[in-house]
Amino acid sequence: MSLRTAAWATLLVLCAPAFASAQVAPRIVIAFDTSGSMALDLSGTPTFGDGVTTGCTARAGGELCGTDCTAGIDTDCDGQVNDSRILVAREAVTNMVSAFGDVDWALARFAQNQGAGTSCLNINNFECNTAGPFVTSYGNPQCNTGTAIPTGSCPFDWPGTIPAACRPGSGGRPSMRRFGGGSPTVCTNYDGVCSIGGSGGDVLVGFPDMGAFAGMNNSYAILSWLDGQETNFVNTRTVGNFCNAATTGDCELRPEGPTPLAGLLNSVSSYISPVRASDPRAGCRPYSVILITDGAETCAGDPEAAATALRMNGILTYVVGLAVGGGARTQLNDIATAGGTDAGAPGGDTAFFADDPVTLSAGLSDIVRRSLRSEICNGADDDCDTLIDEGVANACGGCGAPPAEVCNRLDDDCDGIIDEDGSGGDVCAGCSPTAEICDNIDNDCDGTVDEGITRACGTSVGECSPGTQTCSAGTFGACVGATGPTMEVCDGLDNDCDGAIDGFSQPCGSSTGECSPGNRVCTSGSFGACVGGNGPSTELCDGLDNDCDGSTDEGDPGGGGMCGSSIGVCMPGTLRCMGGALTCTGGRGPDPSESCNSLDDDCDGATDESVATMGPCGSSTGECRQGVNTCVSGSFTCVGARGPTAEVCDGLDNDCDGPSDEGNPGGGASCGSAVGVCSPGTTVCTGGALTCSGSTGPSTETCNTLDDDCDGVVDEGNPGGGARCGATDVGACDFGAEACVGGGIVCIGATGPTMELCDGVDNDCDGMIDEGDPEGGGACGDDTGECMAGTLACTGGALVCMGGVGPTMEVCDGLDNDCDGVVDDGIPVGAPCGSDVGECVPGVNVCRGGAIVCEGEIPPETETCDNLDNDCDGMTDEGLGLGGPCGSSEGLCMPGTERCIGGRLVCEGEVGPTRESCDCSDNDCDGATDEAPSMGTLCPSGSTCVDCQCALPCQASEFGFTCPTGKAPRIEGDTCFCVADRCDEAACAAETVERDGDTLCGPDSADVANCVC
Repeated sequence: MSLRTAAWATLLVLCAPAFASAQVAPRIVIAFDTSGSMALDLSGTPTFGDGVTTGCTARAGGELCGTDCTAGIDTDCDGQVNDSRILVAREAVTNMVSAFGDVDWALARFAQNQGAGTSCLNINNFECNTAGPFVTSYGNPQCNTGTAIPTGSCPFDWPGTIPAACRPGSGGRPSMRRFGGGSPTVCTNYDGVCSIGGSGGDVLVGFPDMGAFAGMNNSYAILSWLDGQETNFVNTRTVGNFCNAATTGDCELRPEGPTPLAGLLNSVSSYISPVRASDPRAGCRPYSVILITDGAETCAGDPEAAATALRMNGILTYVVGLAVGGGARTQLNDIATAGGTDAGAPGGDTAFFADDPVTLSAGLSDIVRRSLRSEICNGADDDCDTLIDEGVANACGGCGAPPAEVCNRLDDDCDGIIDEDGSGGDVCAGCSPTAEICDNIDNDCDGTVDEGITRACGTSVGECSPGTQTCSAGTFGACVGATGPTMEVCDGLDNDCDGAIDGFSQPCGSSTGECSPGNRVCTSGSFGACVGGNGPSTELCDGLDNDCDGSTDEGDPGGGGMCGSSIGVCMPGTLRCMGGALTCTGGRGPDPSESCNSLDDDCDGATDESVATMGPCGSSTGECRQGVNTCVSGSFTCVGARGPTAEVCDGLDNDCDGPSDEGNPGGGASCGSAVGVCSPGTTVCTGGALTCSGSTGPSTETCNTLDDDCDGVVDEGNPGGGARCGATDVGACDFGAEACVGGGIVCIGATGPTMELCDGVDNDCDGMIDEGDPEGGGACGDDTGECMAGTLACTGGALVCMGGVGPTMEVCDGLDNDCDGVVDDGIPVGAPCGSDVGECVPGVNVCRGGAIVCEGEIPPETETCDNLDNDCDGMTDEGLGLGGPCGSSEGLCMPGTERCIGGRLVCEGEVGPTRESCDCSDNDCDGATDEAPSMGTLCPSGSTCVDCQCALPCQASEFGFTCPTGKAPRIEGDTCFCVADRCDEAACAAETVERDGDTLCGPDSADVANCVC
């Protein structure tokens, strides 16, 4: 991993949300720009490649060369060919897909025709073309073998934009060269177009768990399109499974072609809209598209309308512009707005824009963060898992901190304990003062809650200053007195308090005429130079305001020079800029037509061309033909006529005198042949043809060793031959044919019987094929590994190895199945296995000890009450077998039901023990009533627990023991105590008083005496 890739991956992890993973995975399609301009680097310099090093070899100077090597050149001198926009974008998307495994991803690109070597490019004729075709060419120009391209030879010296340390042709670096014989012609498998069959985009990899990826994760397929390698190009165009990426295909995103933004969004809509329409959880599952591009629409489409259509189907469109100029920036903002998204950037940009890898990764992370849903405490099912506030509610099932415990014999804070004070004591007992804290409790026992509790808030970073928060009812209030962040301005101060001073940019330059604004960066309180815009240039005669002064073609640009021609009769004039074009004024121009005078009247460098002819000339008798009077060298000449020739024997009047063939032309010569049996004669012109008179001619050839047809060959054509001959045509035997040989007829070509072979042929011509197992009986096959040797047998006309065991496909079983001498080799492993749900972590399939095992996996465990998904089934703390009774039924205690709440085992509904009181009840549920506590006393100082109440000693008087009104003396042992009657005799006579099932007093009856405890 490069340092830059590691930095991006770290940033994505840091930007990932620090809350529980969403239960419903968002579905996002990555719409990737594969236009030719993605071969530029982030500053607009051509890289002549895309960073793919497959097929490359490094030369001594470090440049990568080779047939089909598309790595390109290093434009930032870091020693790596990783500067093209498409490589920067591929790395950022790789990190995003790898970091956010809880998102369902899909991948699409611009429409491209594809096929092995479909697009073969080089930089020939592109060296001095600054209009743009060079951006789609591949191949390092330093690898060419043609003439060197001298620095400064082009109108715009683009090699000069590369730092001098690595610039071709400087500092000992190899020069750029033109294409020449022996130069590598680089080919790729893709050719970008505006549309294919009406579709402007290709959905390369579909969502997981559907289509070609049913029951499968698709991240490995997406990453294979982004890994900078192309090891297995498979030319398939199945929607959602291009290159057969679901199995073995390994293709790559390549920059080639135009920018059909609307076509790509429409193609993505055709795929994702039906998926959402059939999703039963579409109401809460986010659907969106991330469009990553470096420019505006170039195929006459309407991307804003396409983004609107997606939004109307419930699908958002986020837009990420990479190294985008001013004109395209406006359109990308419009697409984001139409798609229902807003980056919320300073300056009002609704699209995300990045000019460097870190900003690109941060923007992508922000988009994914907006798409993830997780539970918050609000009484709603935010993550669509049918549970409300799971994992975020307090122990009592509400939001925020649980209620404070108060002395009311209730479990106010839902921790299973009644009236506890958080330190093992009892809120009903005397207060033990501690330092006051913000918890809605009177910690210092002064009768006031949370008094005087404050804390610092805000920040002292930059121009910000801290304030103070005051505690009320257990919660800190607003930050008072702080100075917060403001919008950053260029003043050398950290206005927004983010730890960075200035560093932002603003538009600069002019938009008048052909000028376009650039950007200037604020550094140390002032803005720097204007970078990236198009400034004024020399005014040209083109109807445009080139120098951006509000006027076009002023000053007669390009005018004043000589124009026209001095060829022929013409005379030159003077150039003037008129109507946006240079016009020649004055001088003498060409005549409208040429005359036959040996002068160049039309000033085209030729004389007397296209002069009209002056009628026919010559004779038309016999074989003669008339011509045409034509201008030649300033005068008319008869051209094309055919005159008389010498008379020949052809039935024609060759000499154009009226008669034909007069004088026996060509006659009197010897004719015929003296070859073979023939003899010569004499020629005579008769009927327009020469005939041979008095000769002996040829006859039909016969088999007699004579040249009967006088052609110089004896007995040719097999005279008298051709009849069938031979004994039989059974099996491999065949008849022959009679032939003339040496003046006689012989049998040629007959085939007789031979020894029988194992070939499915009756070689011995006995009517039987392969009888007697010919050539069989020998050993055959292999006994390596699981293979076993057999015996050769003639079967079906071929020798077959019978009884042996041959190699089979190697499987993971500890055996050499394919009999290559190696056990368990070449087995396809490495696929992910196991689960990534809950606390589980997936592993990788490996072959160990003859079996496929999932190595590195953290498997499911038995579910426990800890607010975690231990058994990895998507649910937490389920099926724990709880619900049984818990707590105690001793004394005043009452049992509850065991429950798992918030990851803790809680005895729900339990009435627990309290501090023992003097009331004839077992308050602390230890089986004893009104016993003295281990610490402190049961009754206040000076009183004693008597008859279920704390009683003071009696007062002695001269009349005996006396007590206050309502209480009566009672002797316990040697002491008299003043005790109140616990039973009201009048009330007790009318009703029974009970407590916790025990009768305290009741009407006098046979069962219970009146006022009996």
